[in-house]
Amino acid sequence: SFKAGKREGFGTITWADGSFYTGLWKNDMRLEGDMKMQNGNLYKGTFKNDKIHGYGKLLLTSGIIFEGNFENGYCGSVGKLMYGNGDIYFGQHKAFVKEGQGKMIYLNGSVYEGGWD
Repeated sequence: SFKAGKREGFGTITWADGSFYTGLWKNDMRLEGDMKMQNGNLYKGTFKNDKIHGYGKLLLTSGIIFEGNFENGYCGSVGKLMYGNGDIYFGQHKAFVKEGQGKMIYLNGSVYEGGWD
């Protein structure tokens, strides 16, 4: 949908590189929806000033799912990492790799809480 020549309401845009966004638009900027990025990662969540911002989920091509907050297009350094084998980590990370303080819950029920290098 358009309003005064700007995208407004629900819609989809597809770029030449194969990436796309489907969701809500307000004043020609993305507001909330699903986006496939050029690198193949998938994001579902909110946007602010047309950048990923707020709470969302990011499915990485590696199979890891990050769930947490984003700010001005960048992923927060604390969140939940879910792995394809069923393990779940909550805590600090760097580039989606456990680093700092966190808690790992393994599928078999084992739990580790503490520091990660």
